[in-house]
Parts: sequence; structure tokens; C-alpha cells
Amino acid sequence: MGEPNLSNGVLMMILKRLLALTLAIGSLAFLPAVSWAGFKDYCITFTAPNPYLQVGRLFFIPPKGACIPWIGFTPQNELNSPSTGVGCTSSDDSQLTITMTTLEGGIYIFDSVTVALPGSNGVQTGTATEIQPDYNMGNSFTVDVSASKCSGETIPPGVTGTFTGVEALISSGIMGVGAAPTP
Repeated sequence: MGEPNLSNGVLMMILKRLLALTLAIGSLAFLPAVSWAGFKDYCITFTAPNPYLQVGRLFFIPPKGACIPWIGFTPQNELNSPSTGVGCTSSDDSQLTITMTTLEGGIYIFDSVTVALPGSNGVQTGTATEIQPDYNMGNSFTVDVSASKCSGETIPPGVTGTFTGVEALISSGIMGVGAAPTP
């Protein structure tokens, strides 16, 4: 078996790519450290009949046509009630839609929030469609919302030992659609 025959052109191309990769990696050392101090939370205030606040930790409005995860909580009833979901900006940059699920005191709450962009004075307004199995006989209802950057919202301590995961599913009404086995 003979030695590989690399032409000077191929060898030069490989060397140029290795040099470019080395310079790219090396230049990362000169970038400033990422600071989380400039990031804010994103707060959505829901109006009556059950006014409450949803806080998206370090959430920002994504660029047009893009989606990012929603990870947050609601301090409603001073419970540690985490929420998760996704927020997407429309391709024409006219609206933001966030769909999230929250577990509050053993009850699952489903929200789909749509606000107009860019908003006025940093505040976006719109509507939310919500489903709470323990409210309105589990039927969806619509409320007005306002949303903006916020900071300083604290996560309340959790209530521990009051229900199990299966009990939470049962009380949320999910058992009725067959999402979990009957205990």
C-alpha cells in the first residue's frame, strides 16, 4: 500500500481550514464573559375572573419566526407553582404566542397567551385562553392579559407532602382522558 498522494491544492485547503478553526477557537478567549445581570424576567398578568401573574425566568421575545422555551412559575396562592412551555413570534413579527402548562397546588392549568407586538411603552396586550379543570367545569375561557419585562419576583417555598403525582393527575382531571392509570 502506497502513501496517500495529496496535491498541493488539497494540502493548502486543509491547512487553511485548520488555521481558520484554530483562530476561531482562540478568539473565543477574548470575548467578554456572559453576564446574566442584563436579562430580565417576562411577566404576564391575567385579569379576572381569576387574576394572577405568570413569570418567565430570563424569557425574552424571540426574533420573528422563532420559538424559545418558557420556563417559569406563578406565585399564585404563595405556592411554588412551576410552569413550562414555548413562546413563538409570528413570521411577520406582529404577535407573540406562549403556550404553557402550570401545576398549581395539584391542579394542572393550561394557558395559550397571544399578545400584539411590539406593544406600547414596553407593554404588550392581548388575550389568553385558559383551561382549569377545577374552574368553569373544565371548559376553556378567555381573559385579557398584559405582558412586559419584570424583575424581583420571588419563587415561594413549595408545599411538600400534600399530594403525590398520581393524586395531582386525578385532581387535575387528566385521569378522565386516560393520560394516567387509575390507582
